[in-house]
Amino acid sequence: MLQLFRIFIIPSLMSLFLTASAQQSYQDIENLLEIDPTWVYPQDNVTKALKQIIMLKNGADTVTINRFDAQWRKIYTKSFSGNKPESITTYVNSTDGKTWSWRSQRLKDKTVWTSKTTYRSVGIPSKLYNMDYNSKGDTIASGSAIFDYDAKGKLLQRRDYRAGKLSLQRNYRYQGLNLVEMTSQLTGSVAKKRMEYNYNANGRLVETREFFVNPKENTLMRIIQYSWEKGKLVEKRYKNEMPPKKEYNFRYGYDDKGRISTYEAKLDTNFKQAKFIYEGERLKEIEMQFNSKTFFPDALPVWNADFFKGIMIYRKIYSYNEKGDMIMAEQFYGNRIEQRFEYVLTY
Repeated sequence: MLQLFRIFIIPSLMSLFLTASAQQSYQDIENLLEIDPTWVYPQDNVTKALKQIIMLKNGADTVTINRFDAQWRKIYTKSFSGNKPESITTYVNSTDGKTWSWRSQRLKDKTVWTSKTTYRSVGIPSKLYNMDYNSKGDTIASGSAIFDYDAKGKLLQRRDYRAGKLSLQRNYRYQGLNLVEMTSQLTGSVAKKRMEYNYNANGRLVETREFFVNPKENTLMRIIQYSWEKGKLVEKRYKNEMPPKKEYNFRYGYDDKGRISTYEAKLDTNFKQAKFIYEGERLKEIEMQFNSKTFFPDALPVWNADFFKGIMIYRKIYSYNEKGDMIMAEQFYGNRIEQRFEYVLTY
């Protein structure tokens, strides 16, 4: 299966009273967009060791072996399931940071996935190519993306291709250094998604407006407002402008070191609340209470909770070795352990 871009997908909460074709076009655009840039949650620590063995204990063990070079860049991954090797992936980084590529082979059916990214400067992509091959070496899927910038390095356009044909185009417009508009349109569709971004005097994003546009309508779908204190995002307020016209908000709290410490989301009677517990400089535990599987954007999604009534308690606990590297991450629902990641490290 071709995996063209590793992005977060944010399902829409809105019921769109549009024609079937228009609704599909809007949802396709929605599902191809990157995550909101104001995402604030700490991710699992990336352990810096020349070799990692990651064991996922969730029924049958799944094991992944990673190796890194002296600059901590990943160069090799081998994955196992039930003690049987599943795939081998190799990574190549150029010394100047201008290219990065990987090749992954599934050992069972000998299919191969490849990817290569070139950069105009470190971290700024110019082209991306992905190809999938069957066991005979025939191309079974392909995808690419081309990024265009202005003379100051601001992204002006991104074009995505499938099997050599343009599939999605995004255009970006700026005022000074601030992005003020983004439009996204699928090839063959008359409909597009348009985002407008507004900022305060300090250059902080304070409002996003989301429109569904076609030749006959320019419909405001949603407004997101942002509040900031001391340079930190403290609240996001969502207002859906299409029926059902729900309003919901998210509050963020920080400790005296500026780290995320609390989170709260509310939608009608549904809620999610989380607190982040630190031990010294390290994140030790995330504890969440929620009474609904309803997905709130940005709300620490819990994908595999069973259906339940009442309030569910979810915890994620991190353990570290004497070097400060993470060696275990455990997930619990109530008192029931759901998953355990163990990291065996070689320095």
